[in-house]
Amino acid sequence: MRRLEAVRLVQWYHFQDELLPISASCLLLGDNGSGKTTVLDAIQVGVVADLSEVLLNRAANEKSRRALYGYVRWKIGAEDESRQGAVHFGRGACTSYVMLEFVDDDDPSVMFTCGIGFEATEADTDIAKVFFVMPATPAREVGVITAVGNGIGEHIVRPLRHFRVWLRG
Repeated sequence: MRRLEAVRLVQWYHFQDELLPISASCLLLGDNGSGKTTVLDAIQVGVVADLSEVLLNRAANEKSRRALYGYVRWKIGAEDESRQGAVHFGRGACTSYVMLEFVDDDDPSVMFTCGIGFEATEADTDIAKVFFVMPATPAREVGVITAVGNGIGEHIVRPLRHFRVWLRG
């Protein structure tokens, strides 16, 4: 049997690059708005291949209108007081990744990471997607972050087209 070992979220809602160990059991505790449902939604997105079947934010509210686009661009508000009806986002056009690391209960050396990458623009709410499975690769080693410049402290999230090239390598 395969067991979820860790979840890695890169630019998923307010998580910049977090590796969350799950292991045998996990308890999510936190204040309202701290990201508990965001983590559960990320796991659901990573497990359910047909994203039309994903029910976002159902742990918090059965009538939620939360959308995938809001997770990728980090929707932080519904209205701007100076521009009624405007939506606020914490990111412009961007790329996000959700990765799930699994291990085999019988042989812990057998593991893989599966995931999905998303790319959103500011122009429309369509999201490009890339699904991937990486055998024998821990989530922390999936190359979705790359160094820029001199490589000291400067990192960027790989756009999907560059990630596809990295995957082929």
